[in-house]
Amino acid sequence: MDIMQFIPENLIMLIGGLYILGTFIKESNIKNKYIPFILLVIAMISSCLFMKELSIEAVFEGILCWGTSIGINQIQVQNRKDK
Repeated sequence: MDIMQFIPENLIMLIGGLYILGTFIKESNIKNKYIPFILLVIAMISSCLFMKELSIEAVFEGILCWGTSIGINQIQVQNRKDK
């Protein structure tokens, strides 16, 4: 199953944006446990704005972008731990 068939091309940049935003938030005074929730809300709102509609589909696509971004981050964290 290819996750990219569920994420429209115009939302691919949202994945990178969430990843970068997450690294900036991590360097702030916000506790680590709140970062995923903050990014989730931003992802859902941004997805609706990019898709120019407020729908379940746009929210779900935002959640997929969020999950992909978090997954990429966790892969990098685990790779750093293995070294």
